[in-house]
Amino acid sequence: MFEHTFMITVYERSVPHTTADVAPEILEAHMRLPALVEQAGAKILYGSSARSAITAKSIRGNEVADGPFNESAASLAGFFVIEADDINHAVEIGKLVPVVDGGVEVRPVITQ
Repeated sequence: MFEHTFMITVYERSVPHTTADVAPEILEAHMRLPALVEQAGAKILYGSSARSAITAKSIRGNEVADGPFNESAASLAGFFVIEADDINHAVEIGKLVPVVDGGVEVRPVITQ
């Protein structure tokens, strides 16, 4: 069975406000993703899209500010938590994630 849990974060230069703003081919690609991940021998435990960075609140100490914690060219667009054999397997799964104009990051998750 699986040895490790990983988080795949998805970053895009432009994050849609609702699914109505997402191109149909991207929505379809995301609908196919669970089957592709399973065929690749991994498992999605959870995944979700994130709303635009303008809706975020950042907290540093007791200070709360509007907007993302870090300003960058790309914003967090969503994430997946997966089970995979190892980091290389998780990276191969990350390559399957549909991205319009950004990229993904794969990190091991501390589970114990």
